[in-house]
Amino acid sequence: METLDVFSLRVALGAVALTALVLMYAAVFRANRSAYCAWWCWALAAFMAGTACYLLNGTDHQVWANPLGNALTVGGAWCVWLAARSLRRPVTNAWWAVVPMGATGAAGLLDDSDVDVWAGGAVLLAAMALLLGLASLELLALVRASRTFATHVVYTRFARVMGITSTGLAAYYAWRLALFALVGPEHTLFVSGAGSVPTTIVTMVVLVVVSFSATALSNEEQTLSLRKRASLDPLTGLLNRADLELLSDREVQKARFTGTTAAVVLADLDRFKDINDTFGHQAGDQALRLFADSCRHSVRSSDVLGRYGGDEFVMVLPAADADTVTEVITSIRRLFTDGQSGRDGVVHSASFGVAYSDAETDFPTLLAHADAAMYRAKASGRGGVAVHEGP
Repeated sequence: METLDVFSLRVALGAVALTALVLMYAAVFRANRSAYCAWWCWALAAFMAGTACYLLNGTDHQVWANPLGNALTVGGAWCVWLAARSLRRPVTNAWWAVVPMGATGAAGLLDDSDVDVWAGGAVLLAAMALLLGLASLELLALVRASRTFATHVVYTRFARVMGITSTGLAAYYAWRLALFALVGPEHTLFVSGAGSVPTTIVTMVVLVVVSFSATALSNEEQTLSLRKRASLDPLTGLLNRADLELLSDREVQKARFTGTTAAVVLADLDRFKDINDTFGHQAGDQALRLFADSCRHSVRSSDVLGRYGGDEFVMVLPAADADTVTEVITSIRRLFTDGQSGRDGVVHSASFGVAYSDAETDFPTLLAHADAAMYRAKASGRGGVAVHEGP
C-alpha cells in the first residue's frame, strides 16, 4: 500500500511539474525571455525527469533509474540556485552542475542501487539542502539590499516569499539528512516525517507557490530591466541627466536635513572637440567610456554618478570632506591616464570643479558653483582641480 501511495503521488507530482513547466514557458518565458524564468524552466524539467526515473523503482531498471533520478533532482536544485543568482548578477559556469550531479549519481551506483531505493541517499539529501540553502541566501540578500537607484533594486514581497520558501525547504532537507544519518530510512520516524510520501506532498505544495511567485518575479525582473535601461546613458552606462538631477537633488536635501556636507563635482574632458575632430568620433566615444569607467571604479557605493551631457560628468559625494574628494578625483585621474593606449600620441585629461553644500544651497546652485570652478581649472592650464569658495 505504501508503494502504491508513493507511485500515485509521484505521478501526480510529475503532472504538476509538467503543467507548471508548460505554463511558465509558454505564458512567461516566451513573453519576457527572463533569465530567472529560463532557469526555473530547466529546474522544473529536471525535477519532472527525476520523478519519472523514480517511477521505475522496484523494477529491473532501478539499478540505473534511481541514481539517475537522484542526479536529475540535484540538477534541478542547481538550476533553482542559478535562478536566484540571475536576479543579482549574470550567471556563469552553469556547466559546473555536472559536479554535484555526477557525485550524486555515482554515490547511488556504488551503493547497491539494484536493491536499495535509498542508495546514495545521504549525498542526495546533503546536496539538496546545500543548494536550496544557497538559493535562499541569494533571494534573502535581495530583500535585505538597500535601494540604490539604477544599481540595486527593491524586489517585492514575491522575492521574500521565494526566499522564505527556499529556506524552509533547505531546512526540511537538512532535517531529512539528520534523520537519515541517525535512525536510517527504514525507521518509522523517517518514513512518517521525512520519507517519500511527505516529501512528495511538500514538493507539490512548493511547486504551486513557486509557479505563482516565479511568474511574478520574472515579470518584475523585466520591468526593472526596462526601467534600468531608461535611466542609464546608453554610451557610458551611467545615470542619464534626468535621473542624475533627481537623485543628486535628493542627496543634497538629505545633507541639509542631517547637517552634513555633500560635495558636488563637475568633470569635463579637456579639448574633447579636438579629440573628435582629430581622431574621429569613435575615439571620442572611447574616451567617454574610459572616463566613465574611471569614475565608476573610484566613487563610493553611496555616491551619485552620471553623465550630465556631452563630455560633462557629475558626481555627488554625501558626507564627504576635502580629503575624500581629493582621493576620489586622484583615483579618477590615475585610472583615466593609465587606461589610455597612447596610440594617438596624446594623453587626454579632464578638469574638475568642486562645490560643497551648506545649510541653504540647493543642487542647481551647487552645480553652477562647481561649473564655475571647473572653468577656472581649465583656465589655469587644464587637467586641474578648482574648488568654489564663497559667493
